[in-house]
Amino acid sequence: MPDASISWSDLQHLMITPQPDLTVRGIVSTDEHELYFGSFESEHQAPPLTPIVLADEDGPATLHVRIKGARHRLDRLDGTVFFIQDTDRAWQFHDEHPNRPDEGGSEVSYVGTVWSLVVRPDRDRFEGNDFTRPTGPPRATEYLGRAAWEVQLAPPSHKPFPLTYVVDAETGLLLQERNERAGLLAGWLEFEVGADIDDSVFGWNGPVVTEEERDAAMWAEIQAERREGAAWVEQHITPQPVTVQLTYTGPIQVNEHEKDGSFDGCLGSDPTLSIGRRPLGRRDFWRADASTYQWTSGEWRWQVMAHGATLTPESLRSLQEQLRALPD
Repeated sequence: MPDASISWSDLQHLMITPQPDLTVRGIVSTDEHELYFGSFESEHQAPPLTPIVLADEDGPATLHVRIKGARHRLDRLDGTVFFIQDTDRAWQFHDEHPNRPDEGGSEVSYVGTVWSLVVRPDRDRFEGNDFTRPTGPPRATEYLGRAAWEVQLAPPSHKPFPLTYVVDAETGLLLQERNERAGLLAGWLEFEVGADIDDSVFGWNGPVVTEEERDAAMWAEIQAERREGAAWVEQHITPQPVTVQLTYTGPIQVNEHEKDGSFDGCLGSDPTLSIGRRPLGRRDFWRADASTYQWTSGEWRWQVMAHGATLTPESLRSLQEQLRALPD
């Protein structure tokens, strides 16, 4: 058993602080269905790595894990590679192309219990109120015969049940994460510290799918969807393009100005129109902080939203004519 007590702040410090010389080998198990990559995605940028199915209706997923400092490797128990993270690159492997993984930078951030078990939390993990406040002091316990600390974290107001962490007292790694009432259980089944792990297991020299290739494929898919949508509008609503005059009230936002009076600016933050159509029996339109115009025309209920702008009666009438949707 570890020392008799530890404060919550000291336990956080233990979890967050890197141990560059640490090596760990073992097996983790999770009943979580999918592991999601967490990253901001812009319209033209694909995420470096993609969601992977873990557990399924047949039961929990188990993965063989090797850790050496900041490097990680996860394999299926049958030896199939799942994920490799070196100091400067990372590779995620997919069942459909097992020998051509997605390649990305080493700065990856998964959302999922498996990642929580093998990678230390960021320093901002315990900010806010999403399972950041203990319901009581951490208590000494044992897990897989190792000294550990157990702490229960209170849920935020929009979640019903607390979350329990079991933290290894020596390494600070999360040994188990569980929420019994929500049906969540993930943890190490085997955990060996100080294992001799060869550096070569944290690399990949085969073919890869690059970030640029994934970006191009994603953008091609977006363009194809837009062409399909435009064709549907042409067939079912009105010829393209549609022209609408907007009345905007607000300041000119200056991006750059010079001594000779030159400047670049814009009106608002990209004022645009949103157009929706539903059968008369439905009213489930998307809502936003925008000027909203609704009407019925024949068998349809229509909604137009002007974001950061308003429509004059003449502009609205012109749009309705172009949509072939004059009000009843």
